[in-house]
Amino acid sequence: MTVPVPVWLLLATLISSVLALAGCVTACWIVGSRASRHSKLLRELAQMPPSDASLAKCMADQAELFSTLGKLTTTVKRLSSRAGMEEHRARQDDAAPPPGTDKATLRKHYGFTRDGPEFAAHQLALVPKER
Repeated sequence: MTVPVPVWLLLATLISSVLALAGCVTACWIVGSRASRHSKLLRELAQMPPSDASLAKCMADQAELFSTLGKLTTTVKRLSSRAGMEEHRARQDDAAPPPGTDKATLRKHYGFTRDGPEFAAHQLALVPKER
């Protein structure tokens, strides 16, 4: 004995199957069109030579970057020189005689071996004479 299936149930099943099939086709179509659009754009970009405007923009960016690099290099040199001089002065300050030391000891410490008129004569000998 078979149970009779009502016609409306068969019709509803057919309609829902067609709608599901249409939804799957639509989803596949959308995904495929996106992928094809993307690949088409990539193919066009690969075949297209770079325009003069974009090339000029890249060259301007490159020039700006080189200018910035030059400025940074100069700044690094200046700062490293400054740090080196600070270290040198710090080392010299450690070896300096204490405040209140007499003049003769200071002259010996800083390498002035001549004193008085000998020192003045030596300094005048270093200056070229004008004629």
